[in-house]
Amino acid sequence: MRTSKVRQSRSTAGFRVTELGWLDNEGRLYISGRKGSIINVARQKALASEVDEVLCRHPAVKQAVIQRQHVSCGEDAVCAQVVVTVKCSVPE
Repeated sequence: MRTSKVRQSRSTAGFRVTELGWLDNEGRLYISGRKGSIINVARQKALASEVDEVLCRHPAVKQAVIQRQHVSCGEDAVCAQVVVTVKCSVPE
């Protein structure tokens, strides 16, 4: 059973970090990411790490970086910078 947990702590640099994770039935803690990496898109939640993982599964993608861009009050857009392994072009 997954139980969502959020824990806030101070890093060694002194700023606050919020970890996301869950406990399994045996009490083991799994860390799934940081709260700051959650992107709100059309009232849905997306984790930047999950978007990155999906993009990097494509055989033409060598590396991807996902960022959040604020577009309106409480809404974000997912922005990706992608390094490809093959020469390609983007239609205008």
